[in-house]
Amino acid sequence: MFIRLVYRQCTQCDIPLTTSHSYWNETLDSGKFSSSPVFDKVLGFGGSGQGANNCVLDGPFANLTVNIGPGFTTQPRCVNRKITDGLSSLTGKTYVDQAKAPTTFWKAQDALYSGPRESFY
Repeated sequence: MFIRLVYRQCTQCDIPLTTSHSYWNETLDSGKFSSSPVFDKVLGFGGSGQGANNCVLDGPFANLTVNIGPGFTTQPRCVNRKITDGLSSLTGKTYVDQAKAPTTFWKAQDALYSGPRESFY
């Protein structure tokens, strides 16, 4: 559902998509998400949020209201995002490789949630 929403929003904003589902290798922008083309306000998904709620004010999600969250509630709120370059450094190739290294599910889950995923989401 989210992918369809993103695709619909992108096509409505004339953002060029070169594949049916674009892919972002975040390891290439590790430590500098704020300057990544993915978060460009014209060709990307918009930049970091503003104000007390970190509402996205530019790009295809500007001033969009969603009814998901916080947590398991369904209350109307803005799409929010806070881009932190320091935390984004945890999505570097070394961290991703470490997260992919465990051989059991539980160890892999711990590695992923305490490393790259935690800093990105």
